[in-house]
Amino acid sequence: MSKRLAAGALLFILGFVTYQVGDSLIPKENQMMMELFSGLLPKDIPTETFGLLLQFGGGIAAILGLIVCLNSLGRPVVRIQPVAAGSPEASAAPEKQRCKFCGGTLELDSVFCPVCGRSQK
Repeated sequence: MSKRLAAGALLFILGFVTYQVGDSLIPKENQMMMELFSGLLPKDIPTETFGLLLQFGGGIAAILGLIVCLNSLGRPVVRIQPVAAGSPEASAAPEKQRCKFCGGTLELDSVFCPVCGRSQK
């Protein structure tokens, strides 16, 4: 699993939990949550406002985490294998070139990389 995918999943989970905590602070009937967070809440901010702030921040964090996860899944993993100096592959004239960004194989007259889509000019 890539680091970006793990970071996105963690951000998504933390955002979701933060949203749920904010959601449980809003109704006055939930005395257990009120007692649990009474020491953490600022005295000058009403509980409903703090709950809404947690919901908003948690929702934004969850959405950003989801975007990071989906973005990390869309990138292809390109593995480049080294070529030994004395091998016939190293001494032969290259019929294809490599992408300067991802290392993908290109035709000699290619303007864009077929793997990452970036311009080679």
